[in-house]
Amino acid sequence: MDIQETTRPFLVVRGANVTGVKKPTNYVETLIHAIKAYVGSGIFAMGAALMNSGMLLGPVLLLIIALINLHCQHLLIKACVKIAEKETVPVLPSFAETVQYTFEDSNSEWLKKHSKAFGIITDVFIIAAEYGFCVVYFIFVSKHLGEIAEAYNWKQDYRVILAIILFPMWLSTFLGNLKLLTPVSLIANIIMWIGIALVLYYSVANLDITTTKRNLISHPEKLPLFFGMVLFAFEGITFIIPLQMEMKEPRFFTSPCGILNVTMVVIIILYSLVGIFAYLMWGDKVKGSAFLNLPQDEGY
Repeated sequence: MDIQETTRPFLVVRGANVTGVKKPTNYVETLIHAIKAYVGSGIFAMGAALMNSGMLLGPVLLLIIALINLHCQHLLIKACVKIAEKETVPVLPSFAETVQYTFEDSNSEWLKKHSKAFGIITDVFIIAAEYGFCVVYFIFVSKHLGEIAEAYNWKQDYRVILAIILFPMWLSTFLGNLKLLTPVSLIANIIMWIGIALVLYYSVANLDITTTKRNLISHPEKLPLFFGMVLFAFEGITFIIPLQMEMKEPRFFTSPCGILNVTMVVIIILYSLVGIFAYLMWGDKVKGSAFLNLPQDEGY
């Protein structure tokens, strides 16, 4: 549909089905999308994160970071909803537009003057963060392909192939269209959940806490590594606004038992389980990705 004039000229009026779904999503569908958006390769680093924080301190800090993250999500959605309510025509502001509008509507003249710059900075940070996620996937896959290539004496340079697919893979992270995003992310999600199941199964089935050392609280100088790993693991913020806007009953997105709160509870439990059992299983030998600790000679 054509762009219409709004009280804020930088906002774009979009159609009813902005994310491409044929019909609004219900509670369960939205919850599944939200969980899939948050669970990424960072979950395999939770064991190493606890190694750098300690078994006692790590889960507490993880909970605090998750609650701060959740609070910021609620603030983002509230700002987005208020923007939509204040406009004379229907709008769906993006993450950056929400930031820009918020500063544009501020009482501070300095913030108003630089509102557009804050919006651009938000987009730059999102682009950089998504690129970082893709690079981690790239390195992770590259390592495993290197082992396979060495085992089977491959002569082809697989890194060239990975470099070619890195750019389109990065672009796919900006899809706000759920209809297009679902098939793109399906394979990655299947592999991700298989990996999570393997790490949990192996670490629980073979757990022996007497063989390796585990710290309850690690040395303070290791905490920056913990925060880096955990903050990287909490991805998915770019999908929050599209998910809320496509709900059949948007009010259930931020309600006490709504999508945001339930999703974060699931993420906290899942990340804690993987981190605790991976660290209990491998101790200080746990790698940056617990998936790499699985024994290769047993078919993992």
